[in-house]
Amino acid sequence: MANQTEAWDHAGSRRNPQFDDGSQVDEQLTEYTAGSSFAYQLTGFTNVLSRLAVGVRGEFNVNLDGDGTLIRWTYEFKALPGRRWILAGPFAPLWRRYVTPPPAEAGGFSLCRVGVATDQPGP
Repeated sequence: MANQTEAWDHAGSRRNPQFDDGSQVDEQLTEYTAGSSFAYQLTGFTNVLSRLAVGVRGEFNVNLDGDGTLIRWTYEFKALPGRRWILAGPFAPLWRRYVTPPPAEAGGFSLCRVGVATDQPGP
């Protein structure tokens, strides 16, 4: 993680996650409700996603569920013009495998959804 200058507990906070391949992205917290949810946006990809998407919107919701906790992660790509078919087609199963959590019995959570938005204007 680079360039995080404040606590990650309020809308407007920014940072730059660093990936193993040397790439990074700009991340901004867009919504935050202590103990129950937060949303963020990713822009400025420096890897292959820069050729496919303007950005990503992600959201985590945490809810009590009987004796456990239900965590819902929603992840939506905002495709560059003409690139939606790549994100929705050949890219989607690869990404789902990457973001699918381990089974609950292995410490994972139980629900994950990935979506692709309509084409967005480029930067």
